[in-house]
Amino acid sequence: MRLPLALMALLVAFASSLSAQPVKPACIWDPSPNYTAGRSATIDTVVIHTTEGSYSGAVSWLKNPSAGASAHYVIKEDGSEITQLVADSNTSWHATYYNSRSIGIECAGYAGQASTWTQGILPKLYDLVAWLCYTYNVQAVHPAGTAGSSSAQPYTGVGLVGHYQIQPWNRSDPGAHFDWNAFVTEVNNRLNPGGGNDVIIDNVDPGFSVNSGSWSTGTSASGKYGADYRFVGTAASVTAESEWRPNIQTTGNYEVAIYYPQGTNRAPDAQFAVIHGNGTSTYTVNQQINGGAWYVLGTHPFFSGTNGYARLRNNASSGYVVLADAVRFRYISAAPAPSAPTGLIATAQSPTSVQFSWNWATWSDGYWLDIAQSASDLSGQTATFANYYAGQATTYTWTGLTPNTTYYWRVYAFNTQGGNHGYPTLTSVTTPPNSGSAPTISAVAPNPVLLGGVLTIDGTNLSGASVTIGGQAQSLTSSSATQLVMPVHAATPTGSQSVVITTSQGAANSTLTVNAPSAGVPLVNGVNPDPVRRGEVLTLSGTDLSGASVTIGGVAQTVTSATASTITLAVASGTPLGLAQPVVVTTVGGSANTTVEVLAAVTPGGGGGNNGSGGCSTGEYPIGLAPILLVILAALAAARLRAHAARA
Repeated sequence: MRLPLALMALLVAFASSLSAQPVKPACIWDPSPNYTAGRSATIDTVVIHTTEGSYSGAVSWLKNPSAGASAHYVIKEDGSEITQLVADSNTSWHATYYNSRSIGIECAGYAGQASTWTQGILPKLYDLVAWLCYTYNVQAVHPAGTAGSSSAQPYTGVGLVGHYQIQPWNRSDPGAHFDWNAFVTEVNNRLNPGGGNDVIIDNVDPGFSVNSGSWSTGTSASGKYGADYRFVGTAASVTAESEWRPNIQTTGNYEVAIYYPQGTNRAPDAQFAVIHGNGTSTYTVNQQINGGAWYVLGTHPFFSGTNGYARLRNNASSGYVVLADAVRFRYISAAPAPSAPTGLIATAQSPTSVQFSWNWATWSDGYWLDIAQSASDLSGQTATFANYYAGQATTYTWTGLTPNTTYYWRVYAFNTQGGNHGYPTLTSVTTPPNSGSAPTISAVAPNPVLLGGVLTIDGTNLSGASVTIGGQAQSLTSSSATQLVMPVHAATPTGSQSVVITTSQGAANSTLTVNAPSAGVPLVNGVNPDPVRRGEVLTLSGTDLSGASVTIGGVAQTVTSATASTITLAVASGTPLGLAQPVVVTTVGGSANTTVEVLAAVTPGGGGGNNGSGGCSTGEYPIGLAPILLVILAALAAARLRAHAARA
């Protein structure tokens, strides 16, 4: 199949926009014999020089064995050429005691002449330095100060420095006419097109956590990010896991890259995964190579908040270690406007409550639900108009409505990019009239009851009831006209408490003694996220949870980790869907109970389930275009990984 030229250009432009990695300017390879093979220190500095002569003369001289000097790069006066004399992996001779830790760049011209810094040479300098900073994790800052008056008082700054700072006793380049502020700004603009949207999480930063296993801290390896890193031995199955969880501010596509110090004892198949808006992508990384620089895993959609993250597990080849150091989430492109939600359903639960539900809208960060008692009030947001922010939930039960009344409603999606949504066609639902009798309570058991224990209330006219104990609302796992079943919420006050059952027909009251569980008996006091989707990671927090097993809606779950205070699991694919699914946590000390709403898993390209963060659909592109685009993007990604491997 042949594509029109315009369409091909569109594909190339789109694919290019997915990466914010600076591109290395074209360089002429013209090797100098003046270098020391390898590096004795990690690259943390770029040193700026002036040649104090012409470009051609500098290249010729720095290739002369009798010169005893060299640089990695020389940039021509008008920026039309850059010659590379020494490989980045080797040590050039340009700044005495800084040689082993730095990259040296010679700019053709003179430190004492303002005419050196033209708009020919400067953009090429900015481009080259941005690429070096990105590749070798050099800080794009200009540190203050200089060395003392002799080599006995050396300079120690890192980042972008001038030759004069290292050897102030006999060097002045790049000179007083060089604008350091503009230099740092331009380099950062090239490095950080996402501005404050980029997130880097080191192993000591908030957002990094050890979920399981005994990770050690290391400091001795070169090529690390920051002062240290974490490591753990490999195993045949997962016994240790760590994660990097960013707080994403702007919904969009993000490039995920890892940083680690390589070594011969590192696993050749470290198991990384990125959990993102379209599900989970896994990566096998050889940590014996490509260390000491950012290694790109891939570009994925992330939604605002903390649902997306990267993780590392230790199920790799025996006899090695896996290293957890730093992960970067680099903003690439904005999210498109979310689509209008589909599948709107309204079901009257009682004369005063209606359950609203809808399908996930692609690229949605959240939803607003609007209701009113007339179409004009809804569209004009006047009089009887009311709305509710549902967050990322796709269902909400609105209570306190008027019996036998028609309500018009709609749901719209939004994301943090401010992309406007399409309102779905408004629809209506009518609440039923009042009928029946007020509820009664005949038994409450057990009494007393433990926090997290299952409570059963028997009586009459209990359909559609809500329950509070000591003023704390409870989540019902089962409800009928004659019986209500619920786990006692962990936030319920202890001691003698009032039990209140409310329906549209009235209320009934009783009393109950609530006790805290004794030592060794588990208690769950937190469920995150709620609602949760099949396949999504669920975290339960509480007390005395070590060694726990878990069921949700009666289906056994595979627990990833269980400490005294936290349980982590991925919700099983067969877990029942719906509100208030019972969660049962069992240890040798007893059982704890709570509830969680379970939603459908991600359906790529579909209009229904997702992982709680939205999803990209090939259906967003013209028919026949999506497969071609995926092939092109896959090829670009493969080429990019090969490029990383080649330069490491």
